[in-house]
Amino acid sequence: MISVFHFLKHFAELSVKPLVREMDENAKLDKNLLEEAFRLKLMGLEVDEEYGGSRGSFFDVALTVEEISKVDPAVALTIHLQNALIAPMLSNYGSEEQKEHYLKRVCTDSIESFALSETISGSDAFAMKTTATKDGDDFVINGSKLGISNAPIADFFLVLANAEPEKGHRGITCFLVDRNQTGVVVGKKDQNLGMRARTTRYKYAIDILNASRILIGAQMVGLAQGCFDQSIPYLRERKQFGKRLIDFQIASKTSKQCIKWLGGIGFTKDFPAEKFYRDSAVGGIYEGTSNIQLNTIAKFIDNEYKN
Repeated sequence: MISVFHFLKHFAELSVKPLVREMDENAKLDKNLLEEAFRLKLMGLEVDEEYGGSRGSFFDVALTVEEISKVDPAVALTIHLQNALIAPMLSNYGSEEQKEHYLKRVCTDSIESFALSETISGSDAFAMKTTATKDGDDFVINGSKLGISNAPIADFFLVLANAEPEKGHRGITCFLVDRNQTGVVVGKKDQNLGMRARTTRYKYAIDILNASRILIGAQMVGLAQGCFDQSIPYLRERKQFGKRLIDFQIASKTSKQCIKWLGGIGFTKDFPAEKFYRDSAVGGIYEGTSNIQLNTIAKFIDNEYKN
């Protein structure tokens, strides 16, 4: 475990950190950095080796996301999506032909997207309007998706659509759609507040999302720790009224608090705290808002005390 930790720390500090500001300003992931992540087999951590993966555990994925989030949560998010949404769907539910053609690419050289959210259906996935109509041996998919991570650089998409609207949410299924498929149009890239280097985007799908949501927690823990790690050394050196800033107060490991501790410099782009703060804003939004998660927790508690 120690060797894995140092391996991830080495990648984050030496490969990711020098590119953070550039990627944030350009709102684009560095191509060479992505290629290195593929070489290090970070994109298929739980996938069997025969498909190009590392055959690790979910804990390995969580550790990777947390450690890289300490330096850049946007880079960690892309690794998170490949490992938590794309690879599991193909590994667990794809045919052998699909695994050979798509899963190997996910692990070795191809970024993909999970297309679920729509203009009127974010956390409420059951309100989905995208349909899939049977046409002989094929399906014709009609609809549009919104805020789909990595869409501008994805080679193919896992698209959620309702093939049997009369069955409500039970009619929702997942389709593999290649980027060059006739009729596929990728809109302009979103201008996000944070996570700018990431490029923006049923039972089986919901099961996958449940695991992925755990990684949102790992990502936010790493983000908070990274902000803390980069702020405290400054607080230990900077003095006001004859005292170090750190001697005045230590209260919370949050990006917002770090900005307050840092004072004016924390509000500038010269210090990483402002980026951690912007990146943290999406933590309570994507893959189900915090309110949706609280509702889910309430349902579990209700069921636990039912009898």
